[in-house]
Amino acid sequence: MPQFDTTCFSTQIFWMLVTFTAMFLVVWKVALPLLKATVDARQNQLEKLIKQTEDLKSEAELCQKEYDATNEQKHEKCAEIVKAAQEEINATVKKAQEEFNAKLEKQIKENEEKLASLKNDALKEVSSVTEELTELLIKKCANISIQKSDISNKVQSISGDIL
Repeated sequence: MPQFDTTCFSTQIFWMLVTFTAMFLVVWKVALPLLKATVDARQNQLEKLIKQTEDLKSEAELCQKEYDATNEQKHEKCAEIVKAAQEEINATVKKAQEEFNAKLEKQIKENEEKLASLKNDALKEVSSVTEELTELLIKKCANISIQKSDISNKVQSISGDIL
């Protein structure tokens, strides 16, 4: 076998060193810089993406704060609008209630006046009827003739005591 032949060792070692050196130089000068450039590009890209992520995160946090502030302002504004509407409704209801109460008081007063008038008319009518009945009864039962003024005075004095 030729690889165990000691006379060939020197040439084999020579060509092994030449081949190893050539491969080493190719790897060192060509492949290694390409691999390093790829690794560096990936590292740069990762750092760039990490920075973009951090920037987007801080921007998102800022947007969230702005949204929360705007949302809170809108809630406060809505609460103010609701409060103003409630106050307006309460004022309208109070005004309507006061108007209703005033109308009711007026109507009650008018009805009381009408009732008092009707009561007075009824009492006058009752007095008149009582006077006539009394006169008729006295004429029929006792066959006595009394003046209307006497009957009227007596009926009025009795009805005044009752009422």
